[in-house]
Amino acid sequence: MVEKINTAADGTVTYARVATEDDDRQNPGGADLPTLSDDPSFRLDVPEDGSYRVRLRDRYNDARGDARLQYRLSIRKPTPDFSLVVFDAFPSADGKAPATSGAVSLRKGGTYELTVYAYRRDGHNDAIEVHGESLPAGISCRPSVIGAGQNVAKLVLTAAADAAEQVSPIQILGTSGIAAAQLKRSATVATLVHDAMNGLPRTARLAEQLVVGVMKDDQPFSIVTDIAAADYSQDQQLLIPVRLVKRNGFDGKVDLSFYNVPAETDAPAFAIEPGKDSAVARIYFKENAPVVSNTLLLQGTSAVPYRRNPWLAERAKARVTEAEAALTAGQTRVTAAETALAEQQKKVVELTEQVKKLGEELTAYTTQQQQLRETYNKAVAEQVVALQAVTKAQAEVAAVKAASDLPPDQLQAALQSLKAAADSLEAAAAGVEKQAAAADALAKQVAAVKEMEAVKAGEKTTAEAGVVQRMKDVEAAQAMVTTVAKELEAAKAAKVAADESLKKAEEATKPNNVNVRVVSDAIVVRIHASPAKLAGALPDNGSIKRGASVAAKVTVTRKNNFTGPVKLQLVLPEGITSVKSDPVDLAADQTEATLTVTAAADAPPGDVANVVIRATGDLGGRAASTDLPVAVKIVE
Repeated sequence: MVEKINTAADGTVTYARVATEDDDRQNPGGADLPTLSDDPSFRLDVPEDGSYRVRLRDRYNDARGDARLQYRLSIRKPTPDFSLVVFDAFPSADGKAPATSGAVSLRKGGTYELTVYAYRRDGHNDAIEVHGESLPAGISCRPSVIGAGQNVAKLVLTAAADAAEQVSPIQILGTSGIAAAQLKRSATVATLVHDAMNGLPRTARLAEQLVVGVMKDDQPFSIVTDIAAADYSQDQQLLIPVRLVKRNGFDGKVDLSFYNVPAETDAPAFAIEPGKDSAVARIYFKENAPVVSNTLLLQGTSAVPYRRNPWLAERAKARVTEAEAALTAGQTRVTAAETALAEQQKKVVELTEQVKKLGEELTAYTTQQQQLRETYNKAVAEQVVALQAVTKAQAEVAAVKAASDLPPDQLQAALQSLKAAADSLEAAAAGVEKQAAAADALAKQVAAVKEMEAVKAGEKTTAEAGVVQRMKDVEAAQAMVTTVAKELEAAKAAKVAADESLKKAEEATKPNNVNVRVVSDAIVVRIHASPAKLAGALPDNGSIKRGASVAAKVTVTRKNNFTGPVKLQLVLPEGITSVKSDPVDLAADQTEATLTVTAAADAPPGDVANVVIRATGDLGGRAASTDLPVAVKIVE
């Protein structure tokens, strides 16, 4: 409470209340970001020189008073200034529900709308230009303006179509004033603690910094307006070419409308139909539109077949591919292992047959050797008998030689016996020689058979060892077959699991129509006072025959201290060349003029939309214009 101290001539002191303030009423965020405070702050306009007193009290002192509580009072000269708070708000899809806090996340090619609030102090009322600073590569931000007397503006962050995935802190700055008097302030960041509940308002708090992220996916469509700023007057038409950049097969209808539009301004909604990617938006600032700087945004809404987390299905497909490759590799290993097992088993059979054959050959050689030994021994025995016969015959011959005086009959018998003995000796000698040769041949044959028997015995031993080794190889191959068979079963199970995971992922990520809201970059429009008011129309409700001309009478009523000459001209939408009119200069002392409008002989029949007659003059050193919308229709 502020009171003026009045002292009368008799010394009586009285107090006259000058101002009473309770809570701080500055709350530009409204219900979206409430920042009301119990601490009063106000500008005191002192009515006259004198003595004043300030009384500070807590009306609830009886209930909550405490000697430890501190109250501070600051009295200073007014210094116009401002502070900015940027709200990391996440708007609803239709823009109607209150914004909520959310991570500032941009899709590639997408935009994100921030709300910036100005808290003005000590009478500051100038326009504040707001812009982003320290922006990372791939993120841009058109400047926005909080107009004079205003306290809120929208700021739009835009990610390039090829922006890298990232998370980066950025700054929001505001500047006001010019030259040495310019104020430059960095915005603090506000976020919500909780939404309104149980009858209590939202609760906000400050955050340390504003962090912007670029996500992996693409914005389904972007709204592009090449115009970033424009100076227009009351009673003037603004045409804005609008383009859609469509991505990932999107081609739905997009409903477009302007918001944050100043009062007394026509900004009709429009749509871009499927198969189209451009349109012309029309804004008309009416005669009583406020003279102010304003930030316009164009929003587009459409039902988009949106896939939530499509990379879930991609990862599932990759796992299916991996499982298929593992299954194929497992089947290959099983085939190779079974082939190797069959080869080892075949070798075991072959070696077993070889061992059996070698055993049979060894038995045959042993039998043959035994037979040869028996034959050899018989030959040796026969040789002994022959030698004995030779010895006997030699003894008989010697006896005959010794008994030379034997009688004739005995001598004859002895000679016969000698002859028989000689024959026997000759036969025995021949037998001995034969048996000796046979024995020698048999001895060699026995030695050869014995040597072959040793060779075959060695081969049999080697073959038996080979069989043992091959049996081990068979066991190893069998173990390998078992192992790879288990691996194959695991691969089959993994493939089944991967297929099931893919099915669930595709179900979870299947496209669902989602209402998507997209905003354009900011368009800063400065509305100025109009230099004049126009009246008039084309005759016959604007009908012009092809190849003909009509005269349009225009009346100019100057206002806002404008008294100079004007130039009148017909302004047609871009691309319209079938209708023409030469400009007309209207002197400062004149108020009426006639425009001649001509339709080309080949002009296509039909209405020509958004045609205006524009008057332009110099208002306070600025080329100011005012428009008169007129109907134009080409007829046969």
